[in-house]
Amino acid sequence: ALTGLIKSAFPKDQLIRVNSTVVGFSSAVSISAPAISGLILLYWGSAGILFSAALLSFIACITSARIPIANQTGVTLPILQSAKQGWLAFVTLPSLVVLSIAVLLCNGAGGMYWTMVILHAAEDLNLTRPQIGFLLSLSGAGTLIATLWIPQLRRLIGIEQSLYFGISISVIAYLTVAFSTNALQTGLAIFLDGIGSALLVVNAWTLRQEIVSEEIIGRIVGITGAIFKLGMPPMIFAAGILANARNLDWVFLLCAFVECSALALLVYFYSFRK
Repeated sequence: ALTGLIKSAFPKDQLIRVNSTVVGFSSAVSISAPAISGLILLYWGSAGILFSAALLSFIACITSARIPIANQTGVTLPILQSAKQGWLAFVTLPSLVVLSIAVLLCNGAGGMYWTMVILHAAEDLNLTRPQIGFLLSLSGAGTLIATLWIPQLRRLIGIEQSLYFGISISVIAYLTVAFSTNALQTGLAIFLDGIGSALLVVNAWTLRQEIVSEEIIGRIVGITGAIFKLGMPPMIFAAGILANARNLDWVFLLCAFVECSALALLVYFYSFRK
């Protein structure tokens, strides 16, 4: 819904800047929210947490409703017919199909990585919970910093190359944590993955918005959003089996291989086929 709302409310040349702002703001909130939640829990207990979450959700809904968007025209179709039309439109856009497969692979690799990096920090590095929390917050810091220069990077090298760059940084992050022996190296890997993830998310969102027309953006976002997450459960399950049979290093190497596969697919389709 957010992707379609942004496309409806902003012109094409502002999409990447708006997407960067949204991702950056979300990252800033994700960094500060645990500390704020801890204070609320300390002074007002669990009821304060639930009330605060409900209040913020209500404010978000009211704010979203006040965003000016273009008037929608056309006939509202039944949900099944609408889904069918969305799927037919999706399969006629090969660039979007390739992007969806690539993001599916990247999200799967990211799911494996985040599941296992916590185990790596706790079991291999013997870090305490506060130390692990600090390491994980470095990802949000990397994301926040990356969103500040993503629009400039897009103007400099193009959106496809920005996408390649983001995936490449994630590959470096996975290889770094695979061979890490201390908290500093692991923290660097987590920070780099935050940068790579920001580049992937912002550029994938923007590319999808630019490819799809406003009339079918809602249907396409629903289909692609489901595809984006489709690979996470089986890949995380496979990571657990691999970690049990080998060790965590093999999982991180597998993450890097999956990301490289996504990168190769994108480079072949967007660069060599042009």
